[in-house]
Amino acid sequence: MERIFKLMTHVDQLLSLIEDKEERCCAYTHLNGTSLSCAMIASKRKLDVELATIAGLLHDIYEYTFYDRLEPLDHRPDHGIRNGDFAREILIQLNLTTEDETNTICNAIENHGYKDKVHTPFDEALKDADVFSKQISNINIPIHPVHEKRFFNLVDEFGLTWHTKVDTWGN
Repeated sequence: MERIFKLMTHVDQLLSLIEDKEERCCAYTHLNGTSLSCAMIASKRKLDVELATIAGLLHDIYEYTFYDRLEPLDHRPDHGIRNGDFAREILIQLNLTTEDETNTICNAIENHGYKDKVHTPFDEALKDADVFSKQISNINIPIHPVHEKRFFNLVDEFGLTWHTKVDTWGN
């Protein structure tokens, strides 16, 4: 847990530089929400919870740190690569993880935008956590069609009931 605290402190320093208060709030909500969701999913699926927590916390760190959103994050071709590269820099700079752990985390970050493809179980946990976090923190926005199946599979996996009206994009 010391590694997570050290990383959270570093991420907090990066996010505190976001001038727009609403965007800063969104960054904290999404990164922390995804981190917690990823830990929960990893625990259920018997994956490394600490590494999952780290991956969730860093999965969109480049986007929030450099805040140059021209289009939705998941639709940029280099979205995962830019976030994975920056996460790798942070993990190396802070000397938080082994080379294998860094690769596991950064590979998941690089793949997290490909919600329509299947990768390693660890990668899938991050993708699912990203979708879950987005939906539960923004219940009034429609579920992206590519995310809908993942979201409802998670609802079923955890035995949850989703009572909110479900709209999808374009409806």
